[in-house]
Amino acid sequence: MGMKGPEAPVPGIVRTILSRLKGFGFEAYVVGGAVRDMVLGRNPTDWDVATSASSVEVRDLFPNLTSFSLQHGALTLVHEGRHYEVSTFRGALPTLEDDLAHRDFTVNAMAWELEDKKLIDPWGGCRDVALKLVRAVGIPEDRFREDPLRILRALRISCELDFGIHRKTRHAMSGMAPMLSMVARERIRDELLKILLSKKPSLGFREMLRTNLLKEIVPELQTIFGHTMETVDRVPPNAALRLAALFHDIAKPGVKDGHEIEEARIAEEVMRRLRFSERMILQVAHLVRHHTDDTQYASSWNDGEVRRFVRELGPEHLEAFFCLRRADFESRGKDTRPLFELEERARIQVIAGFPCRVQDLKVDGRKVMEICGTEAGPEVGRILGALLEEVLDHPEWNTEEKLTELLEKMSRDRAMDR
Repeated sequence: MGMKGPEAPVPGIVRTILSRLKGFGFEAYVVGGAVRDMVLGRNPTDWDVATSASSVEVRDLFPNLTSFSLQHGALTLVHEGRHYEVSTFRGALPTLEDDLAHRDFTVNAMAWELEDKKLIDPWGGCRDVALKLVRAVGIPEDRFREDPLRILRALRISCELDFGIHRKTRHAMSGMAPMLSMVARERIRDELLKILLSKKPSLGFREMLRTNLLKEIVPELQTIFGHTMETVDRVPPNAALRLAALFHDIAKPGVKDGHEIEEARIAEEVMRRLRFSERMILQVAHLVRHHTDDTQYASSWNDGEVRRFVRELGPEHLEAFFCLRRADFESRGKDTRPLFELEERARIQVIAGFPCRVQDLKVDGRKVMEICGTEAGPEVGRILGALLEEVLDHPEWNTEEKLTELLEKMSRDRAMDR
């Protein structure tokens, strides 16, 4: 069962966890993704330990470390801000062999014995690493029944590692896709995000389409593949950007005019269904809603029009907007020169600084009421909005003196109109 494995750059805290468990008579091994990464010659980022000790016994052995339990039999130890999962052997028998037999995929069903420097690989994980294959341990249907999220995780791992999926595993994924309805939406969201943040997300989404997973997770995406997937692949691996790229044309097949509003609505609906944070939902919906704001741009725009474009979009969204729009243009073979021109002009205005909101004006509602004799209410907001429009054309007018002068003129004009 054991074979010589790679020389492991195991962190000190992991060595401490293993040695303390073994020192008290328990078995303990590095397992899972860390072992897979070592076999691949990559630096592991997540370290998991499997042990014959119970979670209570593990907690008692490490009283000085913060710990918490998220699932039965697994305890997470926290050291210098990083998490290390220590899980009790799973399966009917309290043995490493039974534990590995109930892990998801062969590439994750290997263990590393630190003292003897042995790689324990009963399910052919090394073989499948060499073959670049994601293969379920044993009978795929059994593994997926144990945790239906594994159906989606197989696809995510194949995306992250650029591996294929074994035909029996893929067949089971497709046939058991409806079982994803039993999985907590938060867990599906996390796997979906990892696919989106992989090197080429389109490969994962096309596989989701072929294996019937997409209609179980985001059926709204089934009809918009070509251009959308090219755009997703082209934007940087940022969660909000890739989500915005995913949704930016989702309503286009059925809505011609004003499709951006419907696309933003669908993005919000899907993301709420998948339990995204409100902050992320608002950020993505804003980008989707405004992703065509440059449509009317021409070199003849004056600086005031550029400032209005920035004001409408929001200076904080400029970088994300142009990343998304460039990817959109490039995937359709459109000329990006006007877009680069607008981006440069917008950046110049932001660097120079200008009042973007009424709150940036050098007068406030009290000043408006004092000079114009207006009571608190919508009229005050309308007057402040009119001042902002003036200042967008003439940023140098944003002084208390000049705005007071404008307010006095407005007040006189109002008196004459009565």
